[in-house]
Amino acid sequence: MILRKALTWLAAAAAISAATVVAIVAAAMALYAVALDPLGPAGAAAVVALAAAVPPLLLGVFLMFKAKEKPPLEDQSLVTRLFEAAKQRPIVATGALAAAAVLAVRNPRILTMALTTLMASKPPRPK
Repeated sequence: MILRKALTWLAAAAAISAATVVAIVAAAMALYAVALDPLGPAGAAAVVALAAAVPPLLLGVFLMFKAKEKPPLEDQSLVTRLFEAAKQRPIVATGALAAAAVLAVRNPRILTMALTTLMASKPPRPK
């Protein structure tokens, strides 16, 4: 049941992505056709490239101004830093999780030792 639901969500995401790509390509072709007569082929291609570059640029500027300052890493626990790294780089985190799974299957003692070390409480800091 869960697998069927996951596959349904995956198929829906693929369909939405495909429709978005088709719409973007159609809009680019229409913009090229409109700009072709007054600007020529090179100018029309430049207009399409500029139109494609503006949304990511605006998104980058928006995210840059929205970014909040995070507390220094020294004030965070190891688990918190690992979760922050996983949020910033989900593909790398997935690869690390896969490697940990392979390691756990091959040698469970190493996984037990790593989890014990990771979950151990930190000594209190001197004030």
